[in-house]
Parts: sequence; C-alpha cells; structure tokens
Amino acid sequence: MNTTTLNETARLYSHVRDFQGMNGLHELIKKRLLCHVLQMQAKANNTIWIAMTKQVFGNNELLQMKELGFDPHWIDPVNGHTFLFTKSVWMLKYDEEKNDIGFDLHHVDKHGDNALEHHCRYHKSDSMDSLKDLAKMGIKLSDQFPNVQKCRSIFPYNPYLQAVLGTSLLHPSKLTMKEILRHIPSGESSIFDKAVCNDPELKNILGKYLDSHSSDESVDFKNWQNGYYPQDAKRLEKYLADSYSKKWDLAFLAKFWNGIVPSETLNVIPESPLASLVAGAIWRQHQELVEGKIKKPAAPRKLIVNSLKHDDMVHLNRYLFAHPELMRILVQDYMNAKSIYIQAGGGSETTYGKITSLMMTRMGKLLQLLEYEHMLPKWHRKLLNSFNERIPPIPLETLNIPDNANVRLLGRTAIVTSDGSCEAFKFLKKGEKYDYFAQEHSVCNALHEVADQFKSQIIQPIGIYAVKYFPPALKPYLAQLNGTEPGFVFHYKAIPETFVYLQDVSADKYAESRSKTLHDAAKLIRLGIYPDLAAMFHNHQASRRYILLVDVMVRLIRSSSEFSPFSPAGGGGRLENPFAKTRYPNARETGMTDWRDACGYYDWRNSIYHKTKDMQGLHDKRKSGVSYFYQMNALANVLLIDMLILAERYINDGHLQWKDEALNQKFGLELAEGFAQLSTSYACQPYEQSLKFILECGIDWTLAAKQIAFWLDTGSEGYPGWVTQGKVPPGLYEESINVEVDVSQSKNFEGVDGFRTNGSLDIGAYNGPLALDQFEKSVHLLFNTVALAEPMSPPPEPDHYNHRMFGWGFMDF
Repeated sequence: MNTTTLNETARLYSHVRDFQGMNGLHELIKKRLLCHVLQMQAKANNTIWIAMTKQVFGNNELLQMKELGFDPHWIDPVNGHTFLFTKSVWMLKYDEEKNDIGFDLHHVDKHGDNALEHHCRYHKSDSMDSLKDLAKMGIKLSDQFPNVQKCRSIFPYNPYLQAVLGTSLLHPSKLTMKEILRHIPSGESSIFDKAVCNDPELKNILGKYLDSHSSDESVDFKNWQNGYYPQDAKRLEKYLADSYSKKWDLAFLAKFWNGIVPSETLNVIPESPLASLVAGAIWRQHQELVEGKIKKPAAPRKLIVNSLKHDDMVHLNRYLFAHPELMRILVQDYMNAKSIYIQAGGGSETTYGKITSLMMTRMGKLLQLLEYEHMLPKWHRKLLNSFNERIPPIPLETLNIPDNANVRLLGRTAIVTSDGSCEAFKFLKKGEKYDYFAQEHSVCNALHEVADQFKSQIIQPIGIYAVKYFPPALKPYLAQLNGTEPGFVFHYKAIPETFVYLQDVSADKYAESRSKTLHDAAKLIRLGIYPDLAAMFHNHQASRRYILLVDVMVRLIRSSSEFSPFSPAGGGGRLENPFAKTRYPNARETGMTDWRDACGYYDWRNSIYHKTKDMQGLHDKRKSGVSYFYQMNALANVLLIDMLILAERYINDGHLQWKDEALNQKFGLELAEGFAQLSTSYACQPYEQSLKFILECGIDWTLAAKQIAFWLDTGSEGYPGWVTQGKVPPGLYEESINVEVDVSQSKNFEGVDGFRTNGSLDIGAYNGPLALDQFEKSVHLLFNTVALAEPMSPPPEPDHYNHRMFGWGFMDF
C-alpha cells in the first residue's frame, strides 16, 4: 500500500510468494490491495501485467495475484496483445501442459497472429524459450502463417519444431540460426539438423547458415568408443544417457589425440574423467599449435564441452589453479586482444568474454549462494536485514561537544579527538534519504556480532539525532556543512586511524591496511553483499556505473533477455574522473568503512541491477551464469579500486614512470599481490598458491603496469604527445594487437592535458576503450576465483524423505 508508482507495485508483486499468509487474507484486505493497484494503473495509464514484464517472477506469483482478484484477461489496446505475447511468458515454465491462470490461447493481435506466431515473427532471445512453453500449452501455427505447410510437412507431429522452422524461414541469417540452435534441446536439435540437411529446399535456404554446426558431422559420434580403450569407454558411458550431443563431445575430444586417448589422461583428475579429458585436450591442442600442425584452436564450445556439468567444472577449475601452466595455455590460446580503437566511439576487440562466459555457464547453478534468503543461517539473515533497518532519531537541542574541543572536519563528518580516541558526527547530506543514512547504524551493530569474520576496525555506533542547533565548537565549519540547521546526525566512536584514507597511509602500514580492505571486501561478496569502495562511472552525467567485465555481461544479457539498449563497442570503456572518485574511498588505514554503501544479492530493494542500470538485463538470478557474474563483477570492482589507489600512491611518490622497467616490475608485482589477496580471501586458498597462480597464469603484470603508467602520464613524455600524432609507443601492447589512434573527435581530449572531464583526469577517450588490456584480461580470470569457492553438488535425497518439499529444510529451530 506504500508504493507510489506502478513499477514499484509490480516489483512488489513479483515477490508475492515471499510474503507469508497472502492466501489467507480477508476479502476486504484483498479489495483494498486491488483498489490500490487500480489507482496506480490509472495514474500510469498502464496495466499491472505490462509493468510485471519488467520484473522476474514465475507461475506461482501469477496464480497468487489471480487469487487476490487480479484479472489476467487484459488486452493491450495498442497492439491487441495479452500476457502471452510479452517477453515474460518463458517465466511461466509450463511443464505439464496446463493453463491454470486461464489465458486465452486462441487470442490474436491486430495483425491476426496468435502468441506463438508473434514470437516467431519478432524473434528475440527470450522468444526461443517462449516457443517451447507456448507449444506445450497447445498453441500452433495457423493456416495463414508464412511457410506453414512446409513446416507441417517436415515436422507433422511436433508443433514446437514447426515454430522453430517457421522462425528460421522468416529470419534466415547466421545470427538467427546461432540463437535458435543455442536454445533447442539437444535431442530436437539433431532432428532439426537432419530435417534441414535432408530437404533440398531447406538446405538451399538454411544450409549455409548451419556450416559451423553441420561441420560437426565429420565426427563419428555413433562410434565414439573407437577413440578410447574399452575399459575407458565403459567409464565414460555414465555421462551419455544415450545423448547425441554427449556422444559428439566425447568423439570430438578424442580427435585431439589422432588415435586412441591414453588411459592415464582420464586419470589426471581422478574424480572426473571428463574434466581430465578436457584438461588433456587443452595440452594436446596447444602442442599441435606450437608444432604448426594446426593453424588455430578449436572453438571454445568444442573444448569446454556441453557435457561438463557442475562438479566437472569445479574439478577442472581446481586443477587449473593447481597447475597455472595449464591456465597459461588457456589464456594464450583463448584470451587475446585483436584490435584496440583509441578514439571516440572506439572499443576493443577481444576474446576474453567468450571463454569466460562459457566457463561460467557450463558451471550451471552456483551453489555457494543459496537460492533464497530464508535458507540462510540466522546470523547471515540478520546481517542482510540490517541493511533495511531504520532507527528513529533521538531529538536533541544541540550536540554535546565542548567549546574547547579539538575538532576537525573530514567531508561532512566532524571529528572530535581526545585521549587517542575519536567521536565522530556525520551529517545528513542534502538530498540523501534519512532511511539510507540511518541504516549505517544498524549495519555496524550487526557487523559487530560477526566481527570475527572480518579484519577491519568497525566503528561503534552511539546514536542518530535530530538536532536543532549547531554547538559553538562547530560554528567555524558552517560553510563547509552547507547551512545553519544541522538536521540529522550519526554519532559514532572510532580510532584516529579510521580517518586516514588508504592512499594516504604510511608506507610501513599500507600493506596491512590494503590486506584488511581486500580481505573484508571478499568476505562480504561471499555473503552476497557487494561493497562500494568508491563509485566508478563510465559517464556520471548519465548515471552509467562502471562495468569492467562488460563483454561477459553483454553475452549473458543477449542469451537471457529479450532486449537491452546497452550495446557497447567492446571491452571496458573510459573511466570518468577515477581519481576524483577515489579521493575519499571507503578504504582506510583500519580497513573498510561505510559498509552500508554496499548493495545486495538477496535484497531486491537494494539489488546490484537496480544500482547499475546497464545490468538490468541480468535481473533473473535463476538464469545460467547470472549469479556467477554478480560475484565476478563485485570482485572486479574491488580490484579496479585497488589498482587506482595503488597507482595514486605511485604517482604521489613519483614512481609511476612507464619507461622505467624496474618500477613497472615492482608496480606489476603489487598488482598481482592484490589479486592474490582478494582471491585467497574469497576462495579460502593459501596465499602463496594464489600468488603463484596469478604470476604464472599468462598475465604479463609488468606490461599491465606499463600500460597503466602510460595512460596516467600527462607529462612531456606521456600519452598526450603520442596520441596527438595518432600512435602509441612500441612495446606498449603485444605485437599481434592492431592499435588505431584518432583523438581528433574525442570531446574529452584537451591536448597536452590529456583526457579530462570537468577538469579532472579520465582514463580513455570519450565513449572509447579503457585500453588497459592486460589488467582487463586479468580480471576475467576471476571466473577461477569464484569456482574455487564452489562446493560439490550434494547427493540427491530420496523423494519420500525429502523434507525440503514441506519447507522444513532451512528453518532454524
């Protein structure tokens, strides 16, 4: 009842199953809820059902909404569409061909198309999943649909494949066929392939778009056993389940040996013969590349095969971590930059995102994050809930600060120091919501209860006040505090070191302070809480939060969403005013601070995809790779801030010199140490092993440091003089990378002052690439860090004793 917009209302109802007791509501309450929604609909001139399509929900939510009195029989007056025409129909997951909600399956829009035909005509990624559900519900192509007779003659008893073929003939292109083949179940995929190849007309129209897929026919999957010794073939049979695609995987992997796969290869990872086979194939292929027997590596999907399941991927990642030389081969063969266009509207052409997203999606569901908040232990739930706990302010005439107190101002916080301790008074900013401001008190109290999990010195909250007047001791700071009425104040205790920013920490204490910050950031991320050490932006004016793993994100969005307006040129983009943003980071000599600035995995009111609007296409955590990306993105953000703070320290010391190889080696080693510390803290692996892995896995850390130093150097030998000439110095990038420079149209290039926005330094041309290819490559390896923390799948429970069926499995008694 407190929602004020239709979108807020829809967001609430998309979580209706999380609210207990909804089914038992009194009829009058149901009417009030319904009346409120009708008011919001009238205000927005829209319907709750259209607003719901922007949210994540399922069949249960719609059924409960129907129970509350919402009528599902709405029709969009513009296009004549019902819910079945929207991108959200795939969320219904109709497994038993039932229509509980009562949708009109025969409804047609103003063009005369039913829901199935609409999704065929306006083919998008989600449409491919929608075809399955709509066909299961009994909707078929009508007589007037283009090529319908051909579709029926090829697949007379399969309405789903009729729709797939109809879509293919309406949109005959390589991109469409790639999208279709990715969504068809493996069994039906082989039926579709054979039908196309056996029909001359279809082969002529679609055959050329199936080249990459049909070329796999050279693999004799029916006799896949020929590539293995009999005893090994018997071991591998458990992966098959009479599946065409799995037989093909085993047959193709065996081809890397040009004969019979040695038995010892399958024992490299004893727990997983299939992961062993993939690890061996990576070695074998690289050998043949080095020897010149083959010209290029196989497509990633043919190496990291579809038959790999969750536990196989966990074993494979653990093996890669223990053998960084194998990861180095994977990086060399599959993680390369082809071109970097340093110009307005430019980008980077890299393959980092392709192999990374594949490693993520093959893992499937991420088990380290439980699906629902109520499954978590009490202490974890209490910590999460503290991010939404608002405490009322205590009314005060003024603050109890003595007139002769030792006061200094740090931003909007007045610090009173005495006897080696501090009392701090943090003032509410103009435009800041009180609830958000006050939640820092609740969060810090909750953190004290689990302080043994963290290394930072957590501030001690005292209270939040509504103050009428400033005390005399603060009169000198009225101008800085923007006004004469203090309003709301957060009062807490801390030690003096809490107010020393990480970039200002003395050299002898920096390593320890940095370690605390990285450790606690990693621990928070493991809990599904994403810290905000400093807010980075690609474009602050447009509220475009920075995303370093942008290529991975785009691949996931395109495979999981119908539409996203976000279409970057490739690679990480320009960083706008990074050092202005890290001037006051939530990283101090005592470790992390301002914990409430974090957003959450579980909390839909404070979610990462609401905070980062370009991520809104990844709101469905149930989809493969999305949870994985949340974790990787949060870790990447921490590494980015860590790199910037470290770079600023080098600048302040005069040690950031891109031509000095010794300084580059030192800077590069410290970058690698930060990565190792974060990875160790997240995955609970030995630090020495993490450092060995990151130093030997194929990242050139000295080159990474050199690139950072170059793009931060605006001196006489820095980048402005080079890019003005349309070039970069030799050795700044690997020789195989094509680098093109043209800053003539870049509106943030200010000649000898370099790239700047509002007078502050940027990294990169406006709407151009970050151009730090080695650092960017390194953060893609966080897929291994996340995988190292992943547990094995639990053994299945007998159905007749499965207490989770009754909701008891995760209750705390």
